[in-house]
Amino acid sequence: MKHFILPMLFVILSLGCNNSNSDRTMYFRESADKTIDIRDQVVSVKTDILFRFGDFLIVDTLLVYTDFASVNPEVIHIFNKRSFEYITSTGTSGRGPREITGVGCGYLDLDGKVLWVDDHGNQVKWKFPIDSILSNSNFLPSTKIEMNNEFFMTDGGFISDSVVLGVAVVPLSNSSMEMTMAKENLYSGEIEKFGYVYPEAKDRYDTYFNFCLSLRDSLYVHCYTYVDLMTICDLNGNLIVNVEGSSFNKRDEAVKYFIGVDIYKNYIIASYIGDRYVILDGGNEPQIISPSKFLVFDMDGNYLKTLKVGSQFSSFCVDEDNDRIVLFFEEKEDSFGYFSLKDIDFSSDET
Repeated sequence: MKHFILPMLFVILSLGCNNSNSDRTMYFRESADKTIDIRDQVVSVKTDILFRFGDFLIVDTLLVYTDFASVNPEVIHIFNKRSFEYITSTGTSGRGPREITGVGCGYLDLDGKVLWVDDHGNQVKWKFPIDSILSNSNFLPSTKIEMNNEFFMTDGGFISDSVVLGVAVVPLSNSSMEMTMAKENLYSGEIEKFGYVYPEAKDRYDTYFNFCLSLRDSLYVHCYTYVDLMTICDLNGNLIVNVEGSSFNKRDEAVKYFIGVDIYKNYIIASYIGDRYVILDGGNEPQIISPSKFLVFDMDGNYLKTLKVGSQFSSFCVDEDNDRIVLFFEEKEDSFGYFSLKDIDFSSDET
């Protein structure tokens, strides 16, 4: 997925983007005739491990789940991505040598052989060779790289052997932050802001977004959390298109829009709320709302479909080899589930 923790589409804007002067803007509004109810197609996956909120990553034939609030001794759990058969767990949680104090996202190298895992407690990235994890149930990482202290990556993907492109957090104070696209050389520690910046951000909340990267399609996608906006950029950081939703000009910190985004074949699939994400029910504790649907776009930013999952999910990933989406449900007895994308008609139904 790409995942949760990171915050996320009518007037024509004149938008600069590095060396590009693109001002292309698309618009979308959800519609009932483009909505598909798939709640009966979601298949539950039973596991013997109790999970908390986390993030998925596909590694070849493996499904990796990083548990951000683990109640288990390890924080990284590995399954066969086709059968969901449990294989092993790694990344011992703790404050001892080679243990993880505050696990964050993982980055898979270009060869698919090494997983780098953020440890925000120790302010390092740990190296987890996939072969070592699979062959040694007691594996502890010995190689680490110090994090940048000024601002640091929280999600991303490798675009070369040493450079990660993705989401960075910029601390503004002890209790506030903003987010930016950034490019980091993992080995030198050099990190810099990168690419197109949404020009009408009014405050730090407007900078919160989620991200996915596609080397195959030579692009990356921003989906904003508090702005009804998705942006698609090339790998040089130039804007390809802005995609504005019907609530683009509305700002309300109690309303969230995009929560996560991934790519399936020629489609962009984003989890979406589009409504208030906190419900107050009398004297009870506030109820936090997670997404229960996806919006599907083509690679040009055209809105195609809404997929109604029915149940709220916190994170997801696309398993393209098996033509499905894997989800994490916080409120269901079986935390994992999936549904097939193979038979869904994504055509726009427009002539």
